[in-house]
Order: sequence, then structure tokens, then C-alpha cells
Amino acid sequence: MSLGSFMTPDMRCKICGATSSSGGFETCCVCNSTICDQCAVKCDGCKNLYCINKCGTDFLDEESYHHCFNCK
Repeated sequence: MSLGSFMTPDMRCKICGATSSSGGFETCCVCNSTICDQCAVKCDGCKNLYCINKCGTDFLDEESYHHCFNCK
């Protein structure tokens, strides 16, 4: 379990609105929003998690590149 994983009764994913997550909830390293494991992307730079399609890039071509806006 990562340091960002925690759960409170009113926990909700900022991106999809999920109230439960099999992998737990995380905190975005850019905007500090609560996100579920399905909406979190691991940054290749700082290794922290960020909001998918909101707080970083997610390019798929010959290789995968994932960078939060803090590292971009």
C-alpha cells in the first residue's frame, strides 16, 4: 500500500466518482485530488500518481510515456 492510500467514509474519486476502489484511493501529485486506482497514472519521472487525462500526459506509440505536469 502506498503512502497515498487511505479511506474515509466520504471518499470519492474526483475523476469518475467511484466510492470504492479495489486498489484503494490515492492522492494526485499535481492537484492533490482523491483518485481511485483506475483513474491514477504513475509518472515515469517522479514515480508518483496523477489524474488520468487531467494532470499529465499519457502518450502511447512505440513506447509508453507518462509524465505529470510537475515533471513535464
